[in-house]
Amino acid sequence: MAVIADAERPLVIAGVMGSLDAEVEETTTDIVLEAAYFSPTSIRATARKLNLSSDSSYRFERGVDPKGVTYASLRAVDLILEVAGGTVAGKLIEEGAEPPTISEVKLYPARVRTFIGFDISDAEMQAVLESLGLGVSIHDEADGVVRWEVAIPSYRQDLQRDVDLIEEIIRVYGTDKIPESEVVARGINDDDHRIYTVNEAVAHYLTGQNFDEAFLYSLRDPEEMQFFFGEESHKVLALDNPLQSDQSHLRASLLPGLLDVLKLNAARGTGATRFFERGHVYREVKGEMVELVSVSFVIVADQISREWRQREVADFYTAKTISGAILDIAGTAASKLTFKPIEDCKLWQSGQSAEAGEFAKMGFQVTCGLLNIATLKDRWDLTTPVIAGSILMTPKFFERKAKHGRHSGVSNQPASAKDLALIVDQSVHAGDVEKDVAKFAKKATQGFSCESVRIFDVYEGEGLPEGKKSLALTMSFRAADRTLKDKEVNAAFEGIQKLIADKTDYQIRK
Repeated sequence: MAVIADAERPLVIAGVMGSLDAEVEETTTDIVLEAAYFSPTSIRATARKLNLSSDSSYRFERGVDPKGVTYASLRAVDLILEVAGGTVAGKLIEEGAEPPTISEVKLYPARVRTFIGFDISDAEMQAVLESLGLGVSIHDEADGVVRWEVAIPSYRQDLQRDVDLIEEIIRVYGTDKIPESEVVARGINDDDHRIYTVNEAVAHYLTGQNFDEAFLYSLRDPEEMQFFFGEESHKVLALDNPLQSDQSHLRASLLPGLLDVLKLNAARGTGATRFFERGHVYREVKGEMVELVSVSFVIVADQISREWRQREVADFYTAKTISGAILDIAGTAASKLTFKPIEDCKLWQSGQSAEAGEFAKMGFQVTCGLLNIATLKDRWDLTTPVIAGSILMTPKFFERKAKHGRHSGVSNQPASAKDLALIVDQSVHAGDVEKDVAKFAKKATQGFSCESVRIFDVYEGEGLPEGKKSLALTMSFRAADRTLKDKEVNAAFEGIQKLIADKTDYQIRK
């Protein structure tokens, strides 16, 4: 801290506060008059450390005119002689040097108009600057651009850049003269962009299904990345300069983070068992990183709360239904997808999970079902089964025209149902059989429609050939304008059976 002292002790905290020894009293006859410039940084630090604010510190910490020290001292001497009398007993003594100050700032009138966004003439700008005591010299550059050299007085050290001069021009010119104009603020995402609208619609749907939304970090542990996605992804998704060793890789899936949330809530006994997250994930494709838009959800499958009435637990079909609804919201027909079972996966349980879609052709991939029970136990200490779904979409997917189903009126005519049992190989997927029968039903009906084809029973065991299973289906027929006759329904039913016999290896079980 700077002080003003005599030969024996400090008398004044420089630029902040004087003392009794420095006061002028009724009996004072001789004084030493000192005028000084103190560094604003030093005075500000001293005043804060001592918690001592004064008129002096207020002025010095904001900067005073360094070239006005000598003038100020001489003016003070004149006033003392004029008011109180006396004589000057010594000569002027100067110590130290003036700190460097900015003497000129370049200003381009054309840039000023571009910066402020409206037109103001050169003459008006020059008049404002000169009214503030600033000298303006005009120069023409080689390319025809007008440049001003604005002389800055030493007492205006707040004017150091061209933007400082622009601020003064606007202040004096008058902010009330700024013309009205539309303010355009571009956001990260357009409100009507499909990524934005799909994200919002998915969030509304899942919260309506009793899910809680999670917002998690996009960086994950390197060991987790290598365990689930392999060495190549571990290399491609690694950050060059991570801040933390356990957050060194971009996430390749939202599911590990959601499992962290399940573990935390289970440990704290909150009772929350359904979570989802929306966000971006990153995958390695042919040695390069690809960014994908993702939605994932997790559901604890077992009933863990004590209820007087047990609720139906979630299963693979729960995850498939929710995943299909999300895809429908995104603008693709989920009902037309063919799901394939997942085998030998560290994240998903073999035989209890499936995937559909392809990035190259369809622009998305959906995976749903039961998560790997052993992995949940080993890595998250979760002993209850977890049903999950993960939808990954490429940015190009959102550039395509969305496909949305059209609503059709509900018929007031009664429906007719027919049941059919088919013997197929055990390796044949029930969903494929259902789709084949629905396709044949569409061809076999004339003047009415087959509203639905649904598998309601699967049988394997005694009475069937080895390696075979029986699938029982029910079909619902309806006409919009009349009650169907048995003859019409039977004809359609026979046509469906003929197509099955001609086009497939399925056996009709009598």
